[in-house]
Amino acid sequence: MRTIFFIIFAAFLTFWGSADVLAQSIVTLRIWQPEIVPAYKLGEPISILIEISNQSSSQITLRDSDDIDERANAYLVDVKGLGGKQADFTAAGRRAYGGDHVFNPGVYRASALAAGAKIVHELRLEKIYNIVTPGHYVVRIGRDIELGPTTKRIWSNNLMIEVQ
Repeated sequence: MRTIFFIIFAAFLTFWGSADVLAQSIVTLRIWQPEIVPAYKLGEPISILIEISNQSSSQITLRDSDDIDERANAYLVDVKGLGGKQADFTAAGRRAYGGDHVFNPGVYRASALAAGAKIVHELRLEKIYNIVTPGHYVVRIGRDIELGPTTKRIWSNNLMIEVQ
């Protein structure tokens, strides 16, 4: 009896966690700098590139915007100093991410990402965050992906930038 219970419990845990593993294995996010910059100067534009890669055998649907400033709202942008303190938002960043902001996919157009395809977006961090203190910052990008009737959040690699 214990063995049967254990098998059922293990199957439940496997099923419960499999959607997150499935989301991460079907769609990946990768971020990097468009050019190698040893250190940014305060006030200088800080661009990062975001690659969304569909590694499944069928197309997926993404919610997106052609407007680069609106597109930023489709991502969760996390910029923290090495001490773990989040950088302060700009006015535009507060509007996009502050308070009770919830990404509303209904205001974006649906676009298909074919099996095996990749798309790359550019994001300007200084438009979202006031990075006014010299130091090292860790950037991470998240995205909610629709997988059938569910939505799962995936995260990119961490990217370290330095501001002088």
